[in-house]
Amino acid sequence: MGEYSSLRAEIHHRITLLLTLAGTGITVAIAVTGAIVAHPQWVGLYALLLVAIVLYVVFAILMDFNIYHLTKRVRELEAQVNLLAGERLLKWETDHGVGSLLKNFWKRYRSRCRL
Repeated sequence: MGEYSSLRAEIHHRITLLLTLAGTGITVAIAVTGAIVAHPQWVGLYALLLVAIVLYVVFAILMDFNIYHLTKRVRELEAQVNLLAGERLLKWETDHGVGSLLKNFWKRYRSRCRL
């Protein structure tokens, strides 16, 4: 249960970082866009905006990838605990977590495409 608790805390921490990154990234993009509008002849501002967007996208993808792997391990732990207990004691990540939501979405999408 210690690993389960620490992984859940890590997931929450990384989601908080991702949201903070989103707020900061949007603020920086708006500020640089405003500077570009005010001084369109400054080519360096265009490069700065491009670098900021690329860094934001790369960091967000890496963070999302990491969160996905953490939630995958939490789902595995839930399955193991539930198997040992003989009943579904832990089920949040399996039923409502990001990984399970995406898995259910793709199952529904594929079943609709086959019709």
